[in-house]
Amino acid sequence: MNRKWTVLSLTVAATALLAAGFAIAAEEEETPIQKLMEKVGAKQGSINKAIKTPVAFKKAGGKAVSDDAAAMVKLYKEAREMKEPAEKLKKPADLWQKYMDAAIKDAEEFAKVAEKDEQPAVKKAYDKVKMNCANCHNDFKVDKE
Repeated sequence: MNRKWTVLSLTVAATALLAAGFAIAAEEEETPIQKLMEKVGAKQGSINKAIKTPVAFKKAGGKAVSDDAAAMVKLYKEAREMKEPAEKLKKPADLWQKYMDAAIKDAEEFAKVAEKDEQPAVKKAYDKVKMNCANCHNDFKVDKE
């Protein structure tokens, strides 16, 4: 008889813990800007790998790097229209748009340079893109606790 009650109580406890876990997970759902910036991060990772060395750049090709840069431009344009980053941190929306405008401009220039297939120039142009990201993150990135 005790075994039945032990199994039942363990089952109820496990179910309660599982429900609590799902409730916590639901609270931590990613926002649209987080999802978008993860895509940007994936493109940046691909670009970083491709331009790291002249050999890596030759293997990847300027066209592939340029395509990734063009995808970043599209993502930045999408991000520019989002109000959430500024609203969430109570910062001016025009500051967010200023950063996104600079990101779009730098990424477009980077895409053009990447098509020329000159790794040192590509790497230098990408430094501007990365600097722009760092500046924006200083004002808008929210650290997870």
